[in-house]
Amino acid sequence: KWAKLVVNDDGSVGRVDPDTLWLFQDRASRNAAALTEVKQHLADPESLLTLDTLLNGSVADLFQRYSERVFRHVQYLECGSLFPEMVIIDGGIQEGFELPYYMAHTGGTARIVCVDPSGFERLGPFVAATVDHFAKQFTVVPRALWSSRGDVALPVLDGVVLSQFKNSNDAGFPEIVLPCDTIDNIVQQERLTAVDLIKLDVEGAEPEVLRGMRETVAKHRPQLAVSVYHWPEHMWELPLELMRSLPDYDFHLRHYSFGRWECILYAIPKPGTAPRLDRHRRAA
Repeated sequence: KWAKLVVNDDGSVGRVDPDTLWLFQDRASRNAAALTEVKQHLADPESLLTLDTLLNGSVADLFQRYSERVFRHVQYLECGSLFPEMVIIDGGIQEGFELPYYMAHTGGTARIVCVDPSGFERLGPFVAATVDHFAKQFTVVPRALWSSRGDVALPVLDGVVLSQFKNSNDAGFPEIVLPCDTIDNIVQQERLTAVDLIKLDVEGAEPEVLRGMRETVAKHRPQLAVSVYHWPEHMWELPLELMRSLPDYDFHLRHYSFGRWECILYAIPKPGTAPRLDRHRRAA
């Protein structure tokens, strides 16, 4: 019953397809060199298998992989480390299923800055109870993450912001103007003296957000968990942007759905390059 709306290269709306394998393979065939470069920089065989399954696997292949992994790994948390008193920037929270995991794995000591234009309005009941209990640990910033400060007009559907359609909105989604901000500016405003993890799932705005967090990444050396599935091209364009600018990071690709979505790129600082993470590694 699941389907994806496809926008063609000329901006017109294409067919609604429950699989989209043809779309992924078509786009991948035009970007063979980029894909080869991404594969050369992925850190482990699981990442290579993940990318191959997404670009070439059948629906049955996807579901087989999903069923093997769904109860064993948590999206955004599979690679990297959580440790006491870490500072997390969570970009795009929706129902916020990951927030209780953050608190559980840090002993309730993490500081978490949640950035989403809907704030905490969409939190599920269990997540809302967790946020209430650890209220002092949470800060909510009700803005859209972007590459600049100010306002940005973004398409919406049923109250969900669809940033990936900003420049190809032939489907006619209504647009709303939202206040927007950069991670670099939010770090300054919140007076964060450390940033240990940045998670991004911002409905296709990831390329814009990456441009607005370069100072933070260079200064604080955070772990990154970045969604790369909102367009097929994001599966190689976003990894390449990070791989070329962060040579002292390791990169892992993981997948968390029975379709060609919920694919996360993890960028983890190599040992000896991130002092706070290195202290945790030594203690562990």
